[in-house]
Amino acid sequence: MNQIPLAPGRHHVHVHVHVPYFFPASCGPADAVVDVAPGQPVSLQHKAPVWSFSAGSLGPGEQKYNGVGIVVAVMAVPFVMLFLLLLLMLIIAAA
Repeated sequence: MNQIPLAPGRHHVHVHVHVPYFFPASCGPADAVVDVAPGQPVSLQHKAPVWSFSAGSLGPGEQKYNGVGIVVAVMAVPFVMLFLLLLLMLIIAAA
């Protein structure tokens, strides 16, 4: 957990994950506007996306992972294509 001291007031928070060996170098950008009361801490949670080209999640409390649907689709397409190819081979063999 990182603690960043801020003056009371409204602040814009921008967070991203920096991965120098991967494209894109910064992934999971997320923004939030936070009101800081005098002497009161504000807790935010950032979750990087599952799909690196999606936005991250930033806010108070538990956050969800973004990009899950795209990853499931990308992983499912080859299996669907393989199933259709096997089905086509069975149809051709039966004819």
